[in-house]
Amino acid sequence: MKDFSLTTLWTIAEELLGGPLLWSAAILAVLVAALFIVALMRRRGFRGGGARAGSIAGAVAGVLVFIAAPLLTQAGYGNLHGAVDWAALGLFAVLAFAGTEAAVYGVLGAFTPPPAG
Repeated sequence: MKDFSLTTLWTIAEELLGGPLLWSAAILAVLVAALFIVALMRRRGFRGGGARAGSIAGAVAGVLVFIAAPLLTQAGYGNLHGAVDWAALGLFAVLAFAGTEAAVYGVLGAFTPPPAG
């Protein structure tokens, strides 16, 4: 692949997922990011029950992705030989943690009253 640009990556993702699913995922990602920002502003930081629930849900999602990702593809754990393979798997787990944490905190923090004081 000579051309490594956002347009190329978008086209590849559209080929893999299909147009409607990709656009739905992009809109959902923007909505979750907006809710996360609203929750951070309303609560003046990352705190409270929403933060705790988001951290727990994110940890569970990260562990599940780390365990399930090789099993859901044609490459199993036996095919993870190099450091790059394990780093990519770890990156997927970290991204799952961060995305789940942001989504849970965004929903809980944006729709519950801020703490007093």
